[in-house]
Amino acid sequence: MVVRQQQQAVASTSGRPERELYVGNLAEQVTQETLKELFELSLKSVFQGDARDKVVGVRLHGEKPYGFVEFLDADLATAALSMSGVHLCGRPLTIGRPAYYQEHVEKLAAEAKANAATAARVIECTPYLHLTNVLPAKGDENAALDALGKSCRQHGEVLDACVLEGGDGGRCVLVQFGDSESAARAWAALSTCDFDGQHAVGRFL
Repeated sequence: MVVRQQQQAVASTSGRPERELYVGNLAEQVTQETLKELFELSLKSVFQGDARDKVVGVRLHGEKPYGFVEFLDADLATAALSMSGVHLCGRPLTIGRPAYYQEHVEKLAAEAKANAATAARVIECTPYLHLTNVLPAKGDENAALDALGKSCRQHGEVLDACVLEGGDGGRCVLVQFGDSESAARAWAALSTCDFDGQHAVGRFL
């Protein structure tokens, strides 16, 4: 019992979409135990020497002839795909990835793409972000600088923020972050903001 609980705990730490399979065309007499035993016996012949339970959960639909089988890890689920067409109680089983699996794959791909884009931006960035068009033409400059600093701190550590006089008499802000990644995240957010009717212009020094 303790071993099974430990196995379920291990399984819960990895993504279910990779570990779960759809099983269709089930006969009415198929039970959770029947389905679990089928996969356990078949996979033990493939993964010889592995004494662990291969199946950690079985869910059957109450009215329709299908269910879902959750395996201990993704390798077991992938191996079980080859069992599609195996007969159980006189019916060939239809085994495949659940409908939400493709959504999961697309989400992972999108996250990987976003991470790669962030990494590329970080390479081009420095911790020093130079901003113009972020201070009001009139009004409390210190209050605007404090608000800008607060916005920047939502994306990482800010070491310093100060107002500089530009060569054309205009004013700009130099923000020093704790690292380049924080500066990149802050600029990605600030570049979409409106500052007193103006869009910020930024560059890394």
